Amino acid sequence: MQDDDVLSVFRYDQDGDPEEEVCRTSYSLSALTLEANKLFSPQKCVLFKIGEGGFHKVYDVKTSEGEETGFVARVANPAFPKDKLESEVATMKYIAEKTTVPVPKVLSWCSDASNPVGAEYMFISKVPGVPADEVWPKLPLDAKKNMVRQLAECLCKLWELRFDSMGSLYLSPDGAGYTVGPIIDTHFHQADNKTGQLRVKEPIDLSEFRGPFSSVSSLLASGPKAELKLYAERREDLVVEAMGKAEHVESGHIAMEKALPLCDVYPGESPISNDVKEPISLCLDDYRLSNFMINPETGDLNALIDFESATAAPGWLCAHIPYWLESEESIFADYDARMYRAPMQVEHREDAKPSEHAIETAILHEEFMQAIRSSNADGTLIKAYQAGRPYREFAVELKYNISVWHGWEYWVDSMLRWTREHPGVPAPSDVDDIYPDLQPPRPRAADSKDT
Repeated sequence: MQDDDVLSVFRYDQDGDPEEEVCRTSYSLSALTLEANKLFSPQKCVLFKIGEGGFHKVYDVKTSEGEETGFVARVANPAFPKDKLESEVATMKYIAEKTTVPVPKVLSWCSDASNPVGAEYMFISKVPGVPADEVWPKLPLDAKKNMVRQLAECLCKLWELRFDSMGSLYLSPDGAGYTVGPIIDTHFHQADNKTGQLRVKEPIDLSEFRGPFSSVSSLLASGPKAELKLYAERREDLVVEAMGKAEHVESGHIAMEKALPLCDVYPGESPISNDVKEPISLCLDDYRLSNFMINPETGDLNALIDFESATAAPGWLCAHIPYWLESEESIFADYDARMYRAPMQVEHREDAKPSEHAIETAILHEEFMQAIRSSNADGTLIKAYQAGRPYREFAVELKYNISVWHGWEYWVDSMLRWTREHPGVPAPSDVDDIYPDLQPPRPRAADSKDT
């Protein structure tokens, strides 16, 4: 074992500075090893840490003689709710049972953090290959095309899955089937999505907003409603999270509260993917290259490995593509922008020439889309991708913390007027330039001078 051989710690720091440590929680590696011994009896096991992040620590499970067991142990950050692990287990099992999409095999798991280990954990099969991000910069273009083509085929298979309600997947109480239950989403983690650091000093019950959902509008409103409850009961914690900028929290609170009616109409319950009824499919939340295990020489896709926040969602929300296949101008092009911050601003120049990266991205994007067209015979996935784009952008914005909504009140007012004047029509990207009368008055020159 590594760490200190008997104990491991999740640390929540400010920018990784140990002197600024905020919280630390520990679990027993010895107890985790005993669980491995039970699974692989009569062999005795040794754990070797092979990965660590804000969300998990991962250990290769080998015998005491150094032989491979073919499995890894993954320990969950205790800052996240236990049903996060339960849903991921159910999702991997469901995909393995209902499709041919390659995913790790779940051997054993425990979502009760009061167990002897002191944390939630699972034992899953060790997937051959390497995470795509480790080799992507030097991977030949043909191998990259091979990988994105196979990924597109996998996503088409997931697109064909259908559900009756929206939320996260769980095993049914008898363990014989599956059910859609409370959603696993960023607002309900009560922990920062990048560091795992707790957002509030004392947890708060947000279960009333977690579904499952029978309507798109209730799904979209769930995150903002949870964030507004955090504001009402843990405002000071949110100010700390906003680096002490209380005005950002207040401004964000006003904008987010105003945005709630948008969830009812943009797009509302209108079908986007077809002309009859919006399908409910499986939406993957995290398309980082590190979540795809590939052959480092051929680019063959060996497995998809992360399903923490996969949800049953409306088709138009499921039909997004990996952010690293989007153009640099897209709101989705940068993972940090997509998940944690406001949309990035891209400077456009008339004389700018496309970079090698942009050219390669365009090639891979076309390879991906061509594979989608070939695998999705009825064209519904392409339609959902194209027609759903503006609504997906809005759904992404609804994931932001309340302080990120600082300064968005005018944009929200513009969106509300647009939806009243153009019901059922996607808003243009420059919607906040269409209604100058909604813009806040600029200070007069005399008011802006130093006194």
